[in-house]
Amino acid sequence: MSLNGTAQNGTLAEDLVEKPSEKIKSVLVMCVFIFVFAVIFFTFTRKKNRKVFAPRLLLLGTESSIKEGLFSWVTDAFSTKDEDIFMLAGMDALVFLRFMRLMLKFAVCSLPYGICVLIPLNVHGGNGLDDGLEKMSMSNVEEKSAYLWAHWVAVYLYSILILVFCLQEWKVYISFRQRHLKNATSSDFAVLVKELPKNMTDDDTLYEFVNELFPNEVASVYVIRDLGKYKTLVEKHDLTVLQWEDSKFFDDSNDEKKMMTKGCCCFGEKVEATQEYEKQLEILQGDMKTEKTEGNRNPMNCAFVVFKSIKAKELALKSTWTNNPIDYQPCAAPTVKETLWCALKLNYYVRLILEAIGYILIFFLVIFWAIPITFIASLGKLNSIAREVPWLADILRALSVGFVNFAEGLLPVILIAVFFAILPLILFLIARLQGNYSSKICAELVFKYMFIFQTVNSFFIYVLSGALIEQITAIAQDPFQIPNLLAKSIPSQSGFYINYVAFATAIGYFLTLTRIVPMIVIWLKLKCLAKTPRQRLEAWKPPRAVYELLFSKSLLFFLVGLSYSVLSPIIVPFVIIFFGFGYVVYLYQLTHVYMPEFDHGGRFWIYVFNRIMVIVFVFQLLMVGVFLLKEVFTIAILVTPLIICTIFFWIYVNNNFEKVSLFITLKESVGMQHADPALLEDLKNSYILDHSVPEIFAVSTDKAQTEEESMNDETSRLL
Repeated sequence: MSLNGTAQNGTLAEDLVEKPSEKIKSVLVMCVFIFVFAVIFFTFTRKKNRKVFAPRLLLLGTESSIKEGLFSWVTDAFSTKDEDIFMLAGMDALVFLRFMRLMLKFAVCSLPYGICVLIPLNVHGGNGLDDGLEKMSMSNVEEKSAYLWAHWVAVYLYSILILVFCLQEWKVYISFRQRHLKNATSSDFAVLVKELPKNMTDDDTLYEFVNELFPNEVASVYVIRDLGKYKTLVEKHDLTVLQWEDSKFFDDSNDEKKMMTKGCCCFGEKVEATQEYEKQLEILQGDMKTEKTEGNRNPMNCAFVVFKSIKAKELALKSTWTNNPIDYQPCAAPTVKETLWCALKLNYYVRLILEAIGYILIFFLVIFWAIPITFIASLGKLNSIAREVPWLADILRALSVGFVNFAEGLLPVILIAVFFAILPLILFLIARLQGNYSSKICAELVFKYMFIFQTVNSFFIYVLSGALIEQITAIAQDPFQIPNLLAKSIPSQSGFYINYVAFATAIGYFLTLTRIVPMIVIWLKLKCLAKTPRQRLEAWKPPRAVYELLFSKSLLFFLVGLSYSVLSPIIVPFVIIFFGFGYVVYLYQLTHVYMPEFDHGGRFWIYVFNRIMVIVFVFQLLMVGVFLLKEVFTIAILVTPLIICTIFFWIYVNNNFEKVSLFITLKESVGMQHADPALLEDLKNSYILDHSVPEIFAVSTDKAQTEEESMNDETSRLL
């Protein structure tokens, strides 16, 4: 009986051998088809529907600048200069596109050594693996092999390459960053001062105090008031205006008047909708004027201070105003539309508590997120699990080998993508919970949190859980062999990441380039839902560039590409395609489609550089671990000097380059004029939400947006 069972298990083990290369083939075929379809579809349709493929240019009135050549959107990637990107799309777009070029340059430079040196050595590594993908990875190099010196050289070579490229990038970044700071917009003259003492919550008193600190440099001061009731009335007024526009459009387009029920929905009186909305707007107009003049306007412990010059404003940001470290905390003022007014009510200690709660939530969410990630990793190792689970083996036997390979290759990738599509929404809510006063700051926090999740969950948790599950049978038989098994299995996890990079390139860029979902939504809105001019404009309004997600996704693939450039160099060509085609796609999107909602001023490069250094550090430590698992202790120890040099380089750059990029230099500020006093007064008034009551048939944001655009244009012209 036992002999039969042993024979059966042996047959089962032979039938369920992992073939990573088979999983990749089926996924790659699908990705290539989607990739080619996306390019052809976009090439032949982009000029026919400019509301989908060039809404930014259409909104700015420059749609005539669209080039007519079929593949001009590709050739632009080779002809568009940094200066053009800076002028057309702004500093943030330039930083992102140069980052994509940096990643592409590194991948291209690392490819020859990996293909010509590492892969041949891996193939003849001595472990006798027969799968093509595993054979080309470090998994096939036996312990204590002299071939591992070549991998040690690669660690040094790739690390030095990325450090040199980053140093070059910093020099270009500082040049453009100083130009950006010099080309100030109106809001760049304002400072938000938090934690005002109680005796300073009066405009005149605070003005005298600040003017004493910065003589003849203060244009105006506004202590923020609690205007909760007034804002509620404005929001109700704006909603009623939209309803009135819809009703009036119906009346003008039809022979009959639009009717509505006044009072109870069942027994109320039928009245003409347009007239009823007009009556409601008159009442709301009166309520807003009454609230403006007679309502409670309790001052908060924060204020907007408008300075006459950029030099004075930046001096205020760099200075400590008093001996008390808590009072008078200056920070760059957000624009009106990105200000989170509710957060300004919070005092210092409440914000500290909320910030701590947010970090605790992030910590537990990272731990919780490891559970689905481990489950997803198991879906890519069904054959390994089936060796220990008979009923799963029976199911897999009933399915075709091709289907199982396709499911194992694609299903984990799709689930990972879905999980990380939901995650930013949760992280943004946590950032709001922490009491941040600006939507822009929340977006930057989302980027930082996403990097933590992707490094811990998408990389470490998936790599380790996938490696352990793959060797589950051997571990069950001899747990003490875990280090050796990990040495063989970690490099072989590249199969999942090849699928992941291919999926992100094909599906991700397919959705980005073709804009198939926005195309359908816009068509439905314009055909069925949008009636008024405002609704039709909103239907195709350009989306914002979500830089926090663009950077975080690209950093994940840099982490994967750098780590596996030594472990399994075959992944590098896929990384090249991702960053190369990504540069072409996003150059078009940022200049033709996306409109910036927040101006980060290129600060993302500072955050990105620090995370590049973390990735390099992780890569080096990972290779030390793999060398130790391969029992080449001398090689592992000789990586230590590189780690130390990397840390010193990181400190050197932050101490010498980062501080130069934060504020405008004295040299660049020479010759800068004071802004027009009337412009600065308009800037102050824009922060006073009840400064002017919205017109009866106008939405409040219309005037605010027009004033902000005119102020920005005037400021740029003056400077």
